[in-house]
Amino acid sequence: MKDWQKRVITKIAYLYYVKEFSRKDIAQKLGIDRTTVGRMLQRAKREQIVTFTINDFDTEVFDLEKEIEEKFHLKKVLVSPNSIHKTIPEKDSDLAKLTIQYLRKIIQVGDVVGLSWGRDLEMLADGVRNISDMNAVFVPLAGAPSNDNIKFHVNSIVYDMARKFKSKSIYINAAAVQKDVFAAQKVRQSAEYQKLNCYWQQMKTAVVGIGGPLSENSSWRDLLTAEDLVNLSYEKAIGDCCCHFFNAKGEIVDQGLERRLIAYPVEYLRTIENSIGLVHSVKKVEAIIALLKNKMLNTLITDKETAKAILSF
Repeated sequence: MKDWQKRVITKIAYLYYVKEFSRKDIAQKLGIDRTTVGRMLQRAKREQIVTFTINDFDTEVFDLEKEIEEKFHLKKVLVSPNSIHKTIPEKDSDLAKLTIQYLRKIIQVGDVVGLSWGRDLEMLADGVRNISDMNAVFVPLAGAPSNDNIKFHVNSIVYDMARKFKSKSIYINAAAVQKDVFAAQKVRQSAEYQKLNCYWQQMKTAVVGIGGPLSENSSWRDLLTAEDLVNLSYEKAIGDCCCHFFNAKGEIVDQGLERRLIAYPVEYLRTIENSIGLVHSVKKVEAIIALLKNKMLNTLITDKETAKAILSF
């Protein structure tokens, strides 16, 4: 590039980026066409006369979002940055706020929104601020955990989210895992369950957590029997979603347990407009990938560490 060319390109870039002239104003000032201004601005970037730095934000997450969206053909991926200076609760809070920002964008007046439960979901309501009346309906996607994990009760999560979104809430008063098939059938035949099932059929958005390997602690797995655990291990369960266990292919396992569950049929997640997985843990990567490959989820909200692990798995 000749010196005079570099000078002209640099001046155009200076006027546009620093002095904030419009392309039309630059063209008039220098006596050239607007299309020439556009070409010179592109060349300024190509020749690195102009470079851009975004301060105080980890822009790598945008590349991770795009890569995961393209790899798994997802509708949306949101990745929260990780910071070595933040505590685990602070990172959890960042992820919850990111999820709430997205939910505020997609939830419309009158929508039915389903929620599963767990630590990630339990923190969601804390991130809600100043939302106008949505008149949506928030519903549980699974029955209750044990009394030892009552703080993760799905009804509490549904209540808090509905209250913050100024919406209606529907509850379920039955354990996620019943003692036998007959007890489960009785729950499913109840008026309460039938009402909930009607809302499930109208659901536009579901936000679900994802459980990892059987060796991991969980807010509900203490409801499982020793026989359940043996069967799940034998059938190579790698994770769970809405209390349904699945293998590495995303196939539901342990039909005996399935018949005792009080939970939204996880395969129906494929049919709703926004099936959102909210999860962050490198230990759950295999489970996350299984659900993504099997099209159970069309949206993923996670953190940078988990996103990188997904792409390198």
